[in-house]
Amino acid sequence: MIFYRALELPEELKTDHVDAELRDGILTVKLPKVEPKPEFIPKKVHIK
Repeated sequence: MIFYRALELPEELKTDHVDAELRDGILTVKLPKVEPKPEFIPKKVHIK
């Protein structure tokens, strides 16, 4: 029996670190997320 499934994944994944395991007929796929970039926080500067 052949089973095929295709999914669209978000861009926020580390595709080079994907891990999959097949145990007792259950496929487990681990898709690690990329660490979020810190958001830019504006800083106020007083001018004399």
